[in-house]
Amino acid sequence: MTCVIKKGGRYFNACPFFLTCQKRGQDGRTIRLALPGATKGGGGPWDKFIGPGATRSEQAIAIVPAIVSAGVITYHAYAVNLGWSAAQYIVAAFLVFDIIGGVVTNATTSAKRWYHRQGQTALRHLWFIPVLFVKLLISYLTLGELYV
Repeated sequence: MTCVIKKGGRYFNACPFFLTCQKRGQDGRTIRLALPGATKGGGGPWDKFIGPGATRSEQAIAIVPAIVSAGVITYHAYAVNLGWSAAQYIVAAFLVFDIIGGVVTNATTSAKRWYHRQGQTALRHLWFIPVLFVKLLISYLTLGELYV
């Protein structure tokens, strides 16, 4: 299986999640992995988060483990009687939902195509790092300990 990117009429080897990527399928035919545009209306923000063109399976695999994990961790925290307030349980559930959902979502093909498309700069990728530190700070301030 080969994958190339076309720039200025020339082809270069590249990963399969780039905008103008092509790869050869098992039957020998070329498959173009073009990036679909974000849908208009209510799906636009979701498309821009998970990546346009996400299949139902990709959407389910991004959301279901996040919901289940948040529920399991929150229930466990409640069952061992940590003495948390309702706000602390909500923050813990949100953080687990966000972390698990983010990891799984970033592993999907649609997210890879979207976040590694042409025009994405290193600066746009690096803005995510301060957001992670804010989440750690919220965890520390709200839950009383740094759970990582």
